Amino acid sequence: MKRNYLKLFVSTLLLGLTHGIGYAAPLASGSSESVVVKFAAKNGAAARGATSTMPDKLVLDGTGATATVFVEAIGLEQDIQVSATSGFSVTPAIIKAGAESVEVVVTNTSSLNRNEGRLILRSGDVRTYVEMVSFGTPLAVKDISSNPVYAGGTDDAKTYADFAPGAEGYTLEFKVKADDASKEFFPFAVSSDKAGFKGYVKSESMGLYNGADTYICDEGISNPSNGGTFYNTDGQYHTYRYAVTADKRVFVYRDGLAVDTFRVADLALQPDWSVENGDMKENLIKNPGFEGEWDFSKSRNIVTRIEGWDVYPYDQYNSTQEIVAEERSNEVDQNNHVLSMDRYMWNDGWSAGEVSQIVDVAPNETYSFSALAKGGIKSDGSRFGSLRIQDLQNATNKVTIPVTSDSYQTYASDFTTLANTKQIRIICYIERDKWGASISSLKVDDVKLTGVDRNVAATVGFQNNGADIAYFTYDTTGAYAPAFASLTASTDSLVIDGTGNSATFTVSGANLQNDIQVSATSGFEVTPSVISAGAGETTVSVKLTSWLNRTDGKVILRSGDNRAYVSLAGKGTSLAVKDISSNPVYAGGTDDAKTYADFAPGAEGYTLEFKVKADDASKEFFPFAVSSDKAGFKGYVKSESMGMYNGADTYICDEGISNPSNGGTFYNTDGQYHTYRYAVTPDRRVFVYRDGLAVDTFRVADLALQPDWSVENGEMMENLIKNPGFEGEWDFSKSRNIVTRIEGWDVYPYDQYNSTQEI
Repeated sequence: MKRNYLKLFVSTLLLGLTHGIGYAAPLASGSSESVVVKFAAKNGAAARGATSTMPDKLVLDGTGATATVFVEAIGLEQDIQVSATSGFSVTPAIIKAGAESVEVVVTNTSSLNRNEGRLILRSGDVRTYVEMVSFGTPLAVKDISSNPVYAGGTDDAKTYADFAPGAEGYTLEFKVKADDASKEFFPFAVSSDKAGFKGYVKSESMGLYNGADTYICDEGISNPSNGGTFYNTDGQYHTYRYAVTADKRVFVYRDGLAVDTFRVADLALQPDWSVENGDMKENLIKNPGFEGEWDFSKSRNIVTRIEGWDVYPYDQYNSTQEIVAEERSNEVDQNNHVLSMDRYMWNDGWSAGEVSQIVDVAPNETYSFSALAKGGIKSDGSRFGSLRIQDLQNATNKVTIPVTSDSYQTYASDFTTLANTKQIRIICYIERDKWGASISSLKVDDVKLTGVDRNVAATVGFQNNGADIAYFTYDTTGAYAPAFASLTASTDSLVIDGTGNSATFTVSGANLQNDIQVSATSGFEVTPSVISAGAGETTVSVKLTSWLNRTDGKVILRSGDNRAYVSLAGKGTSLAVKDISSNPVYAGGTDDAKTYADFAPGAEGYTLEFKVKADDASKEFFPFAVSSDKAGFKGYVKSESMGMYNGADTYICDEGISNPSNGGTFYNTDGQYHTYRYAVTPDRRVFVYRDGLAVDTFRVADLALQPDWSVENGEMMENLIKNPGFEGEWDFSKSRNIVTRIEGWDVYPYDQYNSTQEI
């Protein structure tokens, strides 16, 4: 085996921590090379400080994967303490000082997709680290629906007491319809080693419970497809799977899509799962020293979940919580972590900040509680931090321990349960205060609760409140993923050159629960509109219907919560050039008005042109046209302006046109005749020209018809509103940073300093 010697050279002035510096490439698990760490100077003297040439990452690929580090302790006076951060295990824990070469084996114990941590080597004042990254093995795919333990029915509850999962975890799956607010389904499972959960599925939500009957019990899941709601109101059955892994995580799936992952440690058991007293335990607290995992929200800049603990609320404008490194001694060094809680200073806040843990306890027993804490003290000496114990079955049975110092102190109390007590809640608590209050961080470490443990009886089952059940089943041989649903398009983007032209791509779906709905944004048409869930590869055709110079959009493919998109770029065909002035229907005169009732344009649209002189304020000209399918407009030409009317006789009727040559006025006061053309396209746009120059384009939908154009009643219509769901086009002004026009709607005023509108 080839060894990379990564030496730690003496630095006689350095007595504290030194970090590994990455010069070598990452070393993968299973590599023929190994890391060798030497705690000695070049001359063989004992090292009192060090620099190093560690590899930047030790990579462990796969759950259960191992990597080896050889440690040489020659010249050291104190034994080497060996440890690893959460998600890794390491052996041995101690290397004797003076040992020539000891094999240290690191194992990836996490099923997470990715986890980072470090191997910590410590001898007296000497520290060094091997940085590590691990990749969890994807869960094996297995269909467990073919022989369900419950094949459907109307039972309100069902429990299976023979539930005995093995060391590899277990899987629970069900298919239910909870399509209105009256329908709820509650799956649950717990093993004898307390790896369990209780979930809920409702008409628009799903999640897991953290204990029961407390205001912090609902660990909701956000739909990753839309960032929020699960629309079970669609009237469909949906398939849910909960896979509980050997490292006690719950992987949650819906319709073949992964939706969330929870640590079992974060979820208190249901109080009625405890069936008997267990052994006396030195500490019943999970993650008592805050050395476990935590989840950080970059968008909120706060820690949102802490292994074993519940965080309330998730609101950085109320209170924040962090897991911070903090040294208190040579033994409790900079690798030690503590909980740190703060009030948001520039807000009164709406709730106390609470980091709590629910613990199963025995009735009529006395428990000993202690914790190391400091802070939560206002600049005037007022105390806002405390440690609390609350009996969840007896609201009046509680203890509050104020934190009284900005230096670490041990706070302790006994707590006696009552005859009906099943669970207590340990709370790290920082109260709110006034705007601008300066309150020191409440810091907590080494939480301890000594007393009688409680044993649980393994069980699995469900409670049902009106939901329709297709089946319910479980597998005790391991944690399995479902066959993953996928929806893919053969391309990410299409360019269509020319109005009326089309382009195609193919759609493939696998393990879909619902048919694929196919749609396109404004300016495009798509066929087919529906593809059967099991249809296999299908060709989709996209047609550009817009005459705009450029139209951007997308095809939307949707099957349940599966989404796929194809970006579209359309280049509209330029209007054909045609002189229509040689045989005018009106060759000039003094008529005040003229109407041509034989007007019958075809499917390709129509064009109107006139040449007029409106060279002083007394002269105005009003062209108009409307087809039987309501593609029409009424315009105006005046001495210094032109535009279109949106209906008539309203203060919003004037859709003025700005001269693109100067950004404003049309100088018809020049005494000249000017030629105006209005071309109405099949996609119902009015292209406006003056003296051969394009001056503006309007959507017909944006212009209300003139009131006297309606001549008789038509059919009963389900909806007379144009663009009712605001899925049509809109125009955005970059200079004003507002939407100025919305298809089918009039915007008033165009003034971002008065009001704004967005789509």
